[in-house]
Parts: sequence; structure tokens; C-alpha cells
Amino acid sequence: MAVTRRVEALALLKAAAMCGGAELARALAPEVTLDASRADEPRVRVRGRAAVLAELVGWWPGEGTLVDWREEAWEPGAAVTLERLGEGGHITRLRLYLRWAEGLITGIWAYSARPRPGAAATPTGVPPDVLERVAPGGHREPLVHGGNSGAGLDRVVTRDGASLVAKRVVVGGDWIARATHDPGREALLPYERLPAAVVAVEPDPDGGWWVICRDLGAELVPSTGAIDREDARRMLAAGAALHAAFATEPPVAVACTLEDRLALHGEGTARAELGNSDLVPKQLAAGWEGFAETAPPDVAAAVLAAVEDPAPLAERLRAAGPSTLIHGDLRDDNVALTPAGAVLIDWGLAGWAPPAVELAWFLLHDAWRIDAPREALIDDFAVAEGELHEPAALELGLFTGLVTYGWLLGHSACIHPDPAERRWARDEIAWWSQRARRALA
Repeated sequence: MAVTRRVEALALLKAAAMCGGAELARALAPEVTLDASRADEPRVRVRGRAAVLAELVGWWPGEGTLVDWREEAWEPGAAVTLERLGEGGHITRLRLYLRWAEGLITGIWAYSARPRPGAAATPTGVPPDVLERVAPGGHREPLVHGGNSGAGLDRVVTRDGASLVAKRVVVGGDWIARATHDPGREALLPYERLPAAVVAVEPDPDGGWWVICRDLGAELVPSTGAIDREDARRMLAAGAALHAAFATEPPVAVACTLEDRLALHGEGTARAELGNSDLVPKQLAAGWEGFAETAPPDVAAAVLAAVEDPAPLAERLRAAGPSTLIHGDLRDDNVALTPAGAVLIDWGLAGWAPPAVELAWFLLHDAWRIDAPREALIDDFAVAEGELHEPAALELGLFTGLVTYGWLLGHSACIHPDPAERRWARDEIAWWSQRARRALA
């Protein structure tokens, strides 16, 4: 019976999203709660069937068309992604997490997300004059992109059939760029010295730049399944080579500062992004609450303090070991392991920091899929970095892992309805908390 009622609850939610039907009340528990962070209003938290129903129905006035609906259900709840085309052509996208008991919805977390690329507007693509300069006689084709950044992407096919990827970069083009005071980093980096796929950077007549790269999609490390330890070593070695190349030089002017990197997922970002619809800033408040609930109190207090005021941690990191240029987003999705060597893509978070900050990000994204314990990967990092490896900087660098990713682990541990996801997140918090205590000591 409970399973049948859960199916009915999802059907009623879907119907409400299309026409705002009050029938959704039949799926809500009397003391249901709603925690919503949407683009057009501050965070809303209400309790009770009538209050929650009124809020939801208010989101979906009149008739609408669901142009995208995806649902996954587990024993404790469900995850739903929907995109709605409303009156006047207005498109909204939401990520919902549901908690239920005895077939009734007892809790809803709702977040705005950016509509899929091309859903709200047709991108202009690479201008003809830029196309002619980078690929004379070539043409462009649409490139499907599922990212959340809103970056304009195009495929450029040269006259001889080779494929290039063109990415439009504009100042303040997404929430990460705004939060890190990005002056157009991906267009302004010294690519002639970087292990990058960039072949040209062209100014856009409408503002910004087009960064033209070799199409390495077929050579990227797969983002699903296990990662071989040797491949992980090659990725860490690529990062180490980058770090060594800039270790004795003054900071690259356009690199993300350590303070901006550490504050990226803080309350200031969530506040500044009111009115915008990127997903991550909408999840931050609830995610950090989940982290505080799950992590040991001493670790949670130290991490949240660093998120609120990153300057003391940044100073300690700089004092502990040399800073250099880091890729900033070193992980499987951004590394192509080619026969000629590793090539890195997506340099929007390139920053100036000790290399251990790079390691923390890499471990958080990929360590759970690599066929080696984290301690072995840390040893591989130390070998790759050579003289740049500093044990004191290592512990502080690993502490930044929770400062930058604790919100997501907290969200997965307390809000995500998939039991496997919740177990994974709690295991991650336990391991990272043990390492964090070394830095605190």
C-alpha cells in the first residue's frame, strides 16, 4: 500500500507542477515541511499541509508544460528534477528532494537550477569573423552541454573535418566567476605555458572572448566507474608539473586568490546569488546545516569558522608552504590522458595556492572511485610534487577539503533520500574529519 501511495504522490506532484492542482494535498502529511531556496525569493521554510500547499501552488500558476521531468525513488524518499514552460514562455527549473512516511510526503527541499542550455534562449554561437579566423572554410555545429555553469559552448569543424570546441567566456558569466572576482580568467591565462588544449583565444564582438580548444572528449577520463591507480598517478603528475613550472614565480595576476577559493561556498555567495538560478548557491545553507549536524562538533565549528572568515586559514596555508599556480578543478572530468601526456581542460578555477589545496579537491571528487586507499594516493601526490611537498601544508591543504566541499557532504548525508548516498557522505565526513583534526592540532 505504501509503495502505491508513493507512486500516487509523485503523480500528484507532477500534475501540480503542470496546473497547480490542489489535489496535491492528498499526498502531503499533516505536518509536512518545506525548505525552499528559489531564484526569485530568499529561503522559505514553512510547516503544515495548508502552508506548504499554498507555497507550491503559488510557484505554478495557470497551465504549464513540463519540458523535463526526472524522478528517482527510494524507500525513504525521492529526487525530482523538473523544468516547466509557463505562460509567456517563462522557463523555470527545480531540483526537489522528498522525504516520505507511510506513503505521505513529510518533507520537501526545493532549489532553483539553471534551465538547460538552449532551453530559455537560442545561443548565438561563434561569430562568423571569429570562425573564419580560427577555422577558415570551416563551420560550426551545436554542442550539447549538460553543465550548470551556463557557459556558451559550440563545436567548430574545420575544413579538413577536425573538431574544435569553442567556449564563450564573459566577465561575471556564472556564479563561480562572480564569487571569485574573475576578470575573464579562462581567456587571460598564459596558455603557452600550460598543459592545456587551448589553440586560440579570440575576442567576441559582443563582449568577452571565445576560447578555442582541441576536442578531447573521447580522451577524457570516464566520469563513471572505477579509476585505475596508474591513471590517478598520471593526473597527479600533470598537476605537479604545472605546480613546478610556476613555483619560483610571482603570482599569476588573473589567478583566483586563496581567500576567494575558500569563501566560494560560503554564506556570502548564497546571499550574492539571490535573483540568480544556479543550483549550488541555493543548496549551500541547507548543506552546511547538514554538515554541522553530521560532523564532530569541534571539526564542524572550525570548518564553519573558516568558511565565514577564510583569511586566517589562507595566511596559515601561505606560511606553511610555497604557493604556485594550481588548476583548481583537477578531477577526472577535466583530464584527458592522451598518448602524448595529460591535458587539462576547464581552467575557470585556476588559482594561486599551495599544491595540497589541489590534492584535497582531487581526493574529494575521485578518491572513492580509485582502486587504492586515500593514504596511498597522498603518498603518490608527495612523490609527484617532490621538493614542493610540505607536510605542514599538506594537513592544512586537506583541511580545505571540508571548507570547500563540506556543504555537499552535509547535504548528501542529511537530505538526499538515497540510503547509499547518505552512507557514502557520512563515511566521507568521518575520514575528512580525522584528517582535519591533524590540522587543528
